[in-house]
Amino acid sequence: MPEREHSVALRIGGQVVERWTDYQVATSLLQPADAFSLTLAPATRDVWDLCRPDAEVQVLVDDTKIVTGFIDDRRRQVDRGGGAVLTVTGRDKGGRLVDESAPLLAFDGLGIQQLAERMAGEWFPTVTLSNARNRRLIRGSGARGLARASREPPIDTKPRARKKVEPGESRWQVLAAFLEEAELLAWSSADGQEFVVGLPNYEQEPQYRFFAPAPGSTKERDGNVLSWTIEDSVAERYSTITVCGAGRGDSSHYGDAVINRRAQARNGDGTDGVGKDFAHPKRLLISDDDVRSLDAAKVRARREMALRDGGGHRVRLTVPGHGQLREGRYPALYAIDCMAWFEDEEIGLAGAYLVTACDFRLTRTEQEIAELELVPKGTVLRL
Repeated sequence: MPEREHSVALRIGGQVVERWTDYQVATSLLQPADAFSLTLAPATRDVWDLCRPDAEVQVLVDDTKIVTGFIDDRRRQVDRGGGAVLTVTGRDKGGRLVDESAPLLAFDGLGIQQLAERMAGEWFPTVTLSNARNRRLIRGSGARGLARASREPPIDTKPRARKKVEPGESRWQVLAAFLEEAELLAWSSADGQEFVVGLPNYEQEPQYRFFAPAPGSTKERDGNVLSWTIEDSVAERYSTITVCGAGRGDSSHYGDAVINRRAQARNGDGTDGVGKDFAHPKRLLISDDDVRSLDAAKVRARREMALRDGGGHRVRLTVPGHGQLREGRYPALYAIDCMAWFEDEEIGLAGAYLVTACDFRLTRTEQEIAELELVPKGTVLRL
């Protein structure tokens, strides 16, 4: 079997468990909780006692914290004469936001950061609007020579719609409703110390480079991708999206002010929005009583178009190892919210992409791989 290049371990209190026979550690910008699953064989009584459900743990890759959270489940399987096999699964602290009911409160006057503090503050010491610190953490020591992001994207944190928590809503359900309206994302830091509210940072130099050579290419030796999938889609997308404010007028809004609550967003510059991703018209009309001005209609139309176009082009890669050696002795670990350059030589596709998901795996053949999901620079993402 091939010799491992990376060390994946589980730290519980002051004790570390290593040499897992297989594992999966998945992080994502678009999922509320990162997840892990690790299997150990043979497993001793000491490890069984240590890996109890609800134990607070850290998942480490090459001594770098990737996930901080809790064990959800443990499973012990024993075959006579074959020893015991232990499997533990869990999620980061975001799993608590998914599972727990939200505290009953009203949101009048609360901004996004204040709301996040009310919903996530019990599990995260800090709510931050910047992912810069977390990005440095999860890339590991091998990222010291990589270019830093020029700045974090600014976000609007002003108070949103008046609302109160409905009994039974989870902390994450409450957060997600406000985040979607504000066109923001949220995720946990790798060390569990921060809950990040923000946007993808596209203002970075590519941290990783992936090259998929064409068959018979003279650059075959430069290839560093095991397999790749490129997806282009117009499903659930439209060449034009028209938003109409359907509410009745009042003493302040009447006549033309009511009739003209109508705006349109187009995918392309041609008639009915064709010419870019569409060769034929495909139209969507949205009627919304809450749209009370022309400006509000324009914002809603643009947002609907941008969010739907976010699924128009995606790349999925399977690559060897868990990072790339760029500077020094250690690789920079693959990480979400980092830019990567990808080229498919055969079809002439090349460009800068954002890593939105990273899945570290050890296969049953002892091969260390990472599965990455990428979206083009500038894509508007939603939870």
